[in-house]
Amino acid sequence: MPLNIIDIDASQPLGAAIQQLQAPPLPLIILLGSFPPALDAQIRAICRRVLIPIALDPGALILDDAKCSGCAQAFAGAALEEDRTPFVLGIIPSDRRPEDIDAQHQRILRLPAAWTDVPKYTFQIADQLVSNNGMTDRVIA
Repeated sequence: MPLNIIDIDASQPLGAAIQQLQAPPLPLIILLGSFPPALDAQIRAICRRVLIPIALDPGALILDDAKCSGCAQAFAGAALEEDRTPFVLGIIPSDRRPEDIDAQHQRILRLPAAWTDVPKYTFQIADQLVSNNGMTDRVIA
C-alpha cells in the first residue's frame, strides 16, 4: 500500500489536518509503545484475538506511531491475516525515516519539525479525532 502522508501545517489549526484525514466517525483505540522481542508472539495474539475483532466489529479507528516495530508492527502484522483491515492512522515525527514507517496505515499524519513533543501532539490529535467525530464518551486506550 503506498504511504498516504499528510503533513500538518503548524500555522493552521490542528482541526484542518484532521479534516484532511477523512477518517470514519469511529471510537478510538490508541496503541503506543514497545516491548521485548520475546513477547512478539503473545502481543500479536492479543492483537489478533482481541483488538482486530473490536476494530472490525463494531468498528474502531486505530491510532499508533506507525513504526515498523512495537505495538504498531504487531497490530499491522495481525491485521494482514484478516480478510479486511480496520482503519489505521499513524502519527510520526518530521524526521522519521521512510524505512521506519509501516506501510499498512491508511493515513499518516507527519508532525511539523517544531513539534518535538510527539506524545503531547499525539494525544492532542486523539482529542481532536474524538471531538470531531462526536465520540467523546467512547475512547478505548
